[in-house]
Amino acid sequence: MNSVVVFSGGEIESDELHRFREVFGKNHVLAQKTWVNMHVVLRKSSEMKRSVRDHRYVRKIGRQMAHYSLEALEWEFGIRRCPDLRGHDCTYADQATGNMKILELLKRLRTGDGTDEDSALLEAYCRQDVESLFKVARESEKILRR
Repeated sequence: MNSVVVFSGGEIESDELHRFREVFGKNHVLAQKTWVNMHVVLRKSSEMKRSVRDHRYVRKIGRQMAHYSLEALEWEFGIRRCPDLRGHDCTYADQATGNMKILELLKRLRTGDGTDEDSALLEAYCRQDVESLFKVARESEKILRR
């Protein structure tokens, strides 16, 4: 493993890296790895942004503009996320609404009010993110090698 791939705010260093350091310190096991922030890649790629805008698969509720989210990036690479794992604050071109309220789910689990179903949903959500980022990064590398 040469890189850590995330989809996070931030520019030079991702917000995810900062959160990781807060928990594990500066000399953590991934300190020597290259951190790739796919959100920055998406925001800086005019071709990808144009494609996301043209498809308008994901939009924030009440807005007409395309939303540059991981879900939109997944769509561009042929990855389909089930509604239970989609953000609740977005509308989708396939007319399915998102059901995921990740912060509420995490709060329930942290306070001990979560159920086994909540734990399974969190695991599915995390798995979706990790597998999607892996697929997008792998396909992006193939495109760059052409």
